[in-house]
Amino acid sequence: MDIAGFFYNASTWIFPVLLAYTVPEAVYGWVAWRLGDDTGHREGRRTWNIFNHVHPVGTVLLPVAMISTGAPLLFGWAKPIPVNIRQMHNPDRDLVTLSCARPATCILMALLAGLLAHGAGALPAGADAWTLRMLGNFIFLNLIFTVFSLLPIPPTDGGRIAVGLLPRKWGAKLAEVEPYGFMIIMGIFFVLPMLLNAMGLANPFIYLILYPVMMMQDAIFVITGHA
Repeated sequence: MDIAGFFYNASTWIFPVLLAYTVPEAVYGWVAWRLGDDTGHREGRRTWNIFNHVHPVGTVLLPVAMISTGAPLLFGWAKPIPVNIRQMHNPDRDLVTLSCARPATCILMALLAGLLAHGAGALPAGADAWTLRMLGNFIFLNLIFTVFSLLPIPPTDGGRIAVGLLPRKWGAKLAEVEPYGFMIIMGIFFVLPMLLNAMGLANPFIYLILYPVMMMQDAIFVITGHA
């Protein structure tokens, strides 16, 4: 095993993992507060200190395990900020607004990383390659997080957006999935692929994530002048 290569690769993921999961959560808490819910504020979670949002499993252990095993996708999460939508000014509308906060933040950070990549050429030899690789990882990870978060399965942001936009009767039915949503996502994108791999079969579900990510990545490169 190439130990030096392993640590070099791992080092290019530290900042992307730390920032991609925690900054959107910080924005989420701030938006919830602006919409009238002070739950996160009262519990000390409305803060821009990203380390306050680090989850020991979702932000540290799971990403480390997936990077170490060369997993094709990275999955993780920050420490959730508590929200009480009944305290918001207009719960139905504001739930949709709040649920857009995290994916929108990820897209903006991916765009910023694309713009910052233009300055990597001014860095000393070696540092430029590391920086470009780190920024590329940052873009990729933010887009994976965006696609995952927009899956229309509560409790993801996409699921809650769907609940808010659907007619009340259908939205209520979809909301009933929330207690099981995380298990459904883990089953589709992690457990089932392992079973298919053990049987020597291809995993079609990974493309539900990778194709949108690749299309968004191409768009980021075009917008930021790398195409």
